[in-house]
Formats: sequence, structure tokens, C-alpha cells
Amino acid sequence: LILTIYDKLPNSPSWRFVPKSYVFANSANPWGTASGDPSKVGFPEKIEIKSIDKDQLNNDFIGIKVGDVNGTVLSHQLLGNEIRGAGPDLKFRTLDRQLKAGEETTIEFTADNFSNIEGYQFSLAINGLELKGIQSGLLKVTEANFGMTKLGEGYVTTSWNQNYRGENLTATSHDVLFSIKVRAVKALMLSEVLVINSKYTRAEAYNNKTGNATSGVSLVVGNKSSAFTLYQNTPNPFKTSTIIGFDLVRNDKVTLKITDVTGKLIKVLVLDGIKGSNQIKVNQTDLLGSGVFYYTLETKESRATKKLVLLN
Repeated sequence: LILTIYDKLPNSPSWRFVPKSYVFANSANPWGTASGDPSKVGFPEKIEIKSIDKDQLNNDFIGIKVGDVNGTVLSHQLLGNEIRGAGPDLKFRTLDRQLKAGEETTIEFTADNFSNIEGYQFSLAINGLELKGIQSGLLKVTEANFGMTKLGEGYVTTSWNQNYRGENLTATSHDVLFSIKVRAVKALMLSEVLVINSKYTRAEAYNNKTGNATSGVSLVVGNKSSAFTLYQNTPNPFKTSTIIGFDLVRNDKVTLKITDVTGKLIKVLVLDGIKGSNQIKVNQTDLLGSGVFYYTLETKESRATKKLVLLN
């Protein structure tokens, strides 16, 4: 039900309605013998009115939401409203990148503050991406932890909880919690489509040190580090164009040099980089022929080199 695999409880109506005037014989055992009549078991769920000849304004019911074990259902509000507890959000992270139509990639999810987390649930927007598979990481998730019924609306739902007691799972910001394998159905940046919200499954996390209090869940699509970092070009190999991403500690002038396998300088680009995430687009026309090339990014203080492959 949480994952929207179905929208009704299989063995009970989602809501039960009891006449407001009904008095339970034992409120701690509402399924027991009905008050005043030993022959009846359970509680009434209807009011019979015979020969209606006037308004019936006092025949009220009390609605009971089945499955609402912690009393948090909001019958008068849409599910999409965000719920926030006293604690900080559980903040997931993944790297941003550009994908071409038809390109497949694996999106890894880490978290900044995954400590004493008993469970979480959320809706993940993946519009423009075709879900190809689920991969466990530190968390032993399977496809059973994900709901696929809203893929047509560009969403996948997920829920995870610890299935054991007495042991607290703690992850560092470098631990991959889980991954999803996707295929881009159009050219896009992951930061344009990946969003955690409460569209179908309410985004919330549960910390076993805060009792019943819940916290929100959010997603940052960016870079792992603010240090100088040169990333592998995407896609690689490529035919027409590719994106080279890099991070800078501060605003700085950078030089990108591309050489062939013999060390011959093929292309030089000089630009003003900004603190944080940067990208450079390299076209097939920038290079001579096809094959293996090396690209080197330089600042006054740092230097890094990686290999790229241009196909015929």
C-alpha cells in the first residue's frame, strides 16, 4: 500500500465507519462482543433508518483509517503535503551528469547523515528515464522495496526498513546505499529530472533515537566533493560530442589540453572556472581522427589527466 502497488488493503476496506452513538463494550478489544447484545460480535457499520419523513442530521459516523498505527493520517489533506519532524532531513546525494537519448547509466545514492535510521520511504521522480534495474549496496534492497505502478507518470516509489533489532546501521557519506540502472529516453541532465518528494509515497525517515518522530527526506544532485576533481567524460566512448566535468575549490582560470597517444597537442581550451561544478563540451570536430586521446585539466595549483575514446 505504501509503494502504491495497490491502493486498497487486500483483506479490509481502507476506511471503516462506526455509528458515532455506538458504545464499545471493551474499547481495548473492539472486535469482541457488541455492547448490550451477547449474540452479536464486532461492531455495527451501518445505520438503518425506516420510514424517513424528516431530516436525519444526527446520524453521524466515526471514520477509522485501517493501518494508521501511529495516528498520522490526514483525511482532509492531499498526500503530497510534506510532513516534517523535529530532526534534520535524511539527505541523499547522487552525482549529476548529462545523458544522451538511449544512453544507459547506473545512478548511485549515498547519504550525508545515515545514522540510526530505522527506515525511510519516498517518491522518486525519474521522468525521462527508463528504469532497467535495482542494485543493492550497503542496504540490502531488492525490487520488492520499490513500487513500479507509477512509472507511467514518471515516478518510482520506495520503502526500506531494518528487518532486525539491536543493531544500528550507520553509513559514511562515501558508502553507496543502493543504485538504480536507467536508460535515458531523451537527452537530459540528471539534476533536471531526479527529485524526491511525496507525490505518491510520503517522503519521511524514521530515526530510532527520536521515538515516533519522523523527519523529511531530500535529494541533492550535484558533486561529491568541493575539492579539485576531474571526472571521466560522459559518454565514453563517444561519436559526436562528450561532456567533461570537474570541480574547483574556488573561482579559477583553467586550461584543458587534449593530446593523442604520442603526446601531440590536439586541442587547448582556456576558460574561467567557477567554484564547485563545471563542464566542458568537446565535439568530434575538435579532435583529429578517431581513437584514444588524453585530456589534462590544469590550474595554478592542481593537475589531473584522464583518457577518452572517440569512435569512427
